Amino acid sequence: MQNKDGSIMKRIKIAGIITIGLIIIGFAIINWHNSSVQPDTVLISRDRPITTIAEPVILSDASVVKDLYNDLLSIRQMFPEGGVNCPNDTGIVYHLSFQKGEKKVLEVDARASGCQGIKFSNGKVVRSSSDVKGHAFWLKLGETLGLSDKELAGYTYASELPVVKVSDIQSLQYEIVMFKENNPAPLLPSNAKDKVIIEKITSWMGQAKSEGFDNQVPTQSIPPNFLTIKLTNGSEYRLSPGSNDIVYVQILDPNKTLRLRSPELNTWLWTGREKDVSETAVGESASCEQPPKVLNWNGESYQTQGPDTAFEPGMKLSYVKCDKGKFTIGDGDDGPDHTVVVFSNGDPRTNNDLVFSGKWGLVLYSKVQGKR
Repeated sequence: MQNKDGSIMKRIKIAGIITIGLIIIGFAIINWHNSSVQPDTVLISRDRPITTIAEPVILSDASVVKDLYNDLLSIRQMFPEGGVNCPNDTGIVYHLSFQKGEKKVLEVDARASGCQGIKFSNGKVVRSSSDVKGHAFWLKLGETLGLSDKELAGYTYASELPVVKVSDIQSLQYEIVMFKENNPAPLLPSNAKDKVIIEKITSWMGQAKSEGFDNQVPTQSIPPNFLTIKLTNGSEYRLSPGSNDIVYVQILDPNKTLRLRSPELNTWLWTGREKDVSETAVGESASCEQPPKVLNWNGESYQTQGPDTAFEPGMKLSYVKCDKGKFTIGDGDDGPDHTVVVFSNGDPRTNNDLVFSGKWGLVLYSKVQGKR
């Protein structure tokens, strides 16, 4: 009886060994098949798009495709059981789809930071951060996309915002959220004075430091101002100011917002176009004892009698009043004896006759204290 039981156990062991052998052979055949079917193209995209690169990137260079493909298949390091700590993970994932003609050969999701885990379409996951072939793969991918190691992983950012030239711009629309009815006219490159402002803004955008993407623009305690940039190719950017010199840029998809750091652009967005069209500002110590003046339209700009600066179409001025010999911003409800509104656009005749009758003052609307 004992001999019979021993014989059964022996047969079970042999069957187990054969089964394991067949499994190993099966994996070997699959790996051989995958490695023998060399793809001719690879499509690369990223979960956080690089706007300087048209996605998906389609590579058809045989040597590059071969290197990326073979390096991926050669990564052997597995994740240890029980999990592993992966610090400095930015969450950026590259999606690679290798194809032979129209047939998909291999798909992987490659995490660019932390442990640099790579997940294959069959469920296999490998760790490439300390694997020789894994390092070769990331190096080749970075070279192919024109990104440094840190840019590839998201530790530092390449210029996420495409270079915007004046010739690319159709119009710029500045919008003061709290005073939508008085928003200025769009800035147009065809207008010589507008072009100067547009050139300055595009220069700031080009020099701004990119600090990555946010899912949405943080809620402001005060409704921000916006600048909408429309390009001739149909693209549209929406810029708004944040705190600490941050400018939020919504690029096409409102759920993907780029953070730029630009003190100049941030200040311009908060204070508005008035900084460009007039450097004249009335401080707290300024006197509003002025003789009566009349606002005249000369066909090109609005001018006051006397030495005052001309007011161009598109300028937005706030309600003001004279109080104890000084200019202060009013709410517009004090009546025509004390307040005046300079229209944001159009002929003054459509906004009544804007006549200075008594102690009048003009001041540009500004969110910056002291620049009244």
